[in-house]
Amino acid sequence: MISLICKYNVHRDKWRHCQYEECECECHEADPVEAEIEEPVELVIVPKNEKEFLEMIRDEATLTGWDLIYHTRNSRGSDKGFPDLVLVRPPRLLFTELKMKGNKPTPEQELWLEKLQQIPGIEAYLWYCPDDMDPIKEILA
Repeated sequence: MISLICKYNVHRDKWRHCQYEECECECHEADPVEAEIEEPVELVIVPKNEKEFLEMIRDEATLTGWDLIYHTRNSRGSDKGFPDLVLVRPPRLLFTELKMKGNKPTPEQELWLEKLQQIPGIEAYLWYCPDDMDPIKEILA
């Protein structure tokens, strides 16, 4: 099968490198490269820092139909420990704290997640990059 592969190794959702001819992403229109492949392969791009990790989660949430996505851009003046991201897709409400592998949540972050998990119907997660990428996709699906 001949498929189009973006020679710049980017795709608008930043999670997956698209290798399908049906893809309508702009990077293929600009300068596609043809390649012979037996089966489409999913490549995972691992973010370098928490900011990139946050953007990947936001992109995946948008692609999977989450209606509202909130992130406090400037935490100065905010209560310590509030989770990085709030996602809404009724009937679900998620609070997520994002960490790069090796980093640990602060006691305030742990307290927020612990208390949120005690509220019926609320989902609160501590996600590590890159270890939790597969479970994240399942949770957001």
